[in-house]
Amino acid sequence: MWGLTMKMKRLKQAIIQWNKNNFGDIYGNIKVAEQAMEIKELVFRDDSSPEKKQDLLEAQ
Repeated sequence: MWGLTMKMKRLKQAIIQWNKNNFGDIYGNIKVAEQAMEIKELVFRDDSSPEKKQDLLEAQ
C-alpha cells in the first residue's frame, strides 16, 4: 500500500508541473488580455480607421 501512495504522490507532482508548463498563470493571462483589449479600444476611439477596427476585432 505504501508503494501505491508514493506513486500517486509522484504522479500528482508530475501533473502539477505539466499543468504549470503548458498553461502557466491563467488568471494572469486573462488580466493581460483584458488590458490589451482596453488599450485597443482606446486607440480605436481616437482613430477609427479600418486598420484599427481590424486590430480591435482580432483582439476580441
